[in-house]
Amino acid sequence: MRFEVKRERKRLVFDSDLRGLIVGSKQYVSGRDGELIYDQTLDLKADEVELQMSSNT
Repeated sequence: MRFEVKRERKRLVFDSDLRGLIVGSKQYVSGRDGELIYDQTLDLKADEVELQMSSNT
């Protein structure tokens, strides 16, 4: 499942097939080394971001 949220020039894409987060052309995934995606993407700015969509239900 995939859906987009747009606001002016900004676009947020939720994708259930994606693992992690894509900013620009780079994918960020929390790995075995324990580095969190938050720490990997701190201070990044982008007009488009794709992120993993998941459900706990």
